[in-house]
Amino acid sequence: MAVGTMNLDAMIAHLDEVIEETRDGVVAIHQRELQGAAAQSMHRITRCVAAVECHAPAGSIHRRMVDDVMRRFGGQDARETFEQLRAIVIALRDDAIAGRLATAEESIRTDVLDDLVGMAERLLADGFKDPAAIIMGTVLAEKLKKLCQINCLSIESVDGDVVIPKNVAQMNEALFDFDVYTEQERDLVTNLNDIRLKALKGENASFTNADTAMMLIWLREFLARTAPTIER
Repeated sequence: MAVGTMNLDAMIAHLDEVIEETRDGVVAIHQRELQGAAAQSMHRITRCVAAVECHAPAGSIHRRMVDDVMRRFGGQDARETFEQLRAIVIALRDDAIAGRLATAEESIRTDVLDDLVGMAERLLADGFKDPAAIIMGTVLAEKLKKLCQINCLSIESVDGDVVIPKNVAQMNEALFDFDVYTEQERDLVTNLNDIRLKALKGENASFTNADTAMMLIWLREFLARTAPTIER
């Protein structure tokens, strides 16, 4: 899998699976588990909604249409709900193939991260390595969060009734385990996060301007490699 991208073939395969599975109802393996029309309808509806949640960009028309369908039909007409949701999944699959899933939101997010890296670069040039490292760590955390979302990985953990956002280390391991990037990338993420934590704790003797400058170069390369794209 390319670093930071959702593999298009994997996305299409998943969407095709949902489309095929919901064509004539629940697949045979589930027939004994889902007795009754209501349970089978809920299964099909959930599969369609989950597919859109997994693959459609935030703010996309696909997500807005799912919300609209669920608001209008979700609690009243299961068949109408399912048919319209399935049509949205098919449209999502077609738009993915045509390369039409990039969003203005993604462009804005990328521009903001680039601006922050530029700010860190100026701070470092002026001799302020600690605030530069903190800004770089913030950019890294935001990027890892987005990479997790693109690859349908959770950005939260649950402790009883408490939902806790995952930290950089947890997201880093999840992305590495999911083969989103290499062991070298994982180690570089760890190194940059360590510098950030040292800066936050005031341990400014634990890393140098040169360390921060090297991490800044790598961060720029990492952001460039993980710019919003969908690849085959």
